[in-house]
Amino acid sequence: MRRAIVAIIVLFLLGAAVSPVFAAGNGLLSLDYSGGATCDATSMFIPVAVTSDFTSPTPFTEVISLNGTTIDSHTGLQSAGHLSYAGVFGGTFATQTFPYTLRDTATFPTFSVNIQGVCNASGSEPVVTIWFSGGSGLFEGPSVPSGYVQRTITCDTAVFDVPGGSAVGDNRIKAGQSWFVNPTPKKDASGRSWTQVYVSGYINPWIWTSCVGPAPAGFGQ
Repeated sequence: MRRAIVAIIVLFLLGAAVSPVFAAGNGLLSLDYSGGATCDATSMFIPVAVTSDFTSPTPFTEVISLNGTTIDSHTGLQSAGHLSYAGVFGGTFATQTFPYTLRDTATFPTFSVNIQGVCNASGSEPVVTIWFSGGSGLFEGPSVPSGYVQRTITCDTAVFDVPGGSAVGDNRIKAGQSWFVNPTPKKDASGRSWTQVYVSGYINPWIWTSCVGPAPAGFGQ
């Protein structure tokens, strides 16, 4: 599961894919995910278009964990100059039960990048989130809002614009998936409880709180 550079993944919903850009002190790192990811009980693969532009070679330490247990740890060096290539996040491992969580944390001198994929069923597309820690950067699309926690969804449901409001197109969240949600629900005029879901966009939709279950296995909450 060693790779030349950390692959940063973003999930998109309710619109186009998000392309994060982060200022790393001596350069920029940009990644695009446009679908095509797969996972099963023994593997997870997510294709990513990677672009970097560093003024000097930049070291990083990468730690990969599976359900909270480290399975790989190594150092690397991102080359200086403009690079543009197809990267892949993931790999193969011992047989897992569903759902399982694969997390990759790459620590550069001025910031860390956290990438997480959750596989809910064999042959499905992983649910992927990304967030930055430290440093000063910018990216097209917000990171996980402060205070949000990851939870498993327990029923198939549409997503809504406001509590008790209208469904947003044909977008749906399915039972067994894992999402970051606001732990503080909000009631609509009828008294029904709603929870806001982070979908890596500027507008986060709402679902019934009754569809929000416990933290997924291995997440550590």
